[in-house]
Amino acid sequence: MADHLTDEEQLQVLKNWWKENGRFLVMTVAVLLIGYFGWQWWNKYQQDYAEKASSLYIELVDAVTIGEGQDLSDEKLKTAQFLIDQLQNDYSKTLYAANASLLAAKLAVDKDDLSKAEQELKKALEQGDEEIKTIAALRLARVYLAQEKYDEALQSASYDKEDTFTGLYAALRGDILVAKGDTVAAATAYRQALGALDIGNNIQRRLLEIKLSDLPNENVAEGETSGDKP
Repeated sequence: MADHLTDEEQLQVLKNWWKENGRFLVMTVAVLLIGYFGWQWWNKYQQDYAEKASSLYIELVDAVTIGEGQDLSDEKLKTAQFLIDQLQNDYSKTLYAANASLLAAKLAVDKDDLSKAEQELKKALEQGDEEIKTIAALRLARVYLAQEKYDEALQSASYDKEDTFTGLYAALRGDILVAKGDTVAAATAYRQALGALDIGNNIQRRLLEIKLSDLPNENVAEGETSGDKP
């Protein structure tokens, strides 16, 4: 039908169409452009955010790296704490913040500040992925044990997975149960740890065997294996 229209008539048809649909078309294009450039900006922002967090974490690791037998100077500790605070406050949604919390807890333990270590490990539990949470919970259980908070320690040391952490968690539960005076349950935990250890881990195996042999004989006799005695 358009073939039979004059140029003027075709122009009028176009004007009428634009009058009816032009606003919608402009808005649609605008929304698409905003979405595209917004997505580009967000990706760039996320990349810059992660790179900055990574850079700060590298600075933190450098700040706490010392030679064997050396202690961190007060200046290095202040620098480390400044970087930790920056990562935790400004980059709390990154795993670098969770790793910074783990490092802060270690520094606190070195200073025998167990309350501070407890706080930092709880932050790591909130910020981290599954692996970081597993490490943080194990270390938190050790801190609780040092604080003689045995029930909290056992709760933090509960672990029902079968992986490289199974033996570590079981061995720690044994230590906590010994501290509580429950040597029967401690022996069971130590045996579980022995069963979960890698065959080549002779030092840890020997340590567990010593811990088992130090328990009252009547508590370890049942279920004893050849690997339970030195």
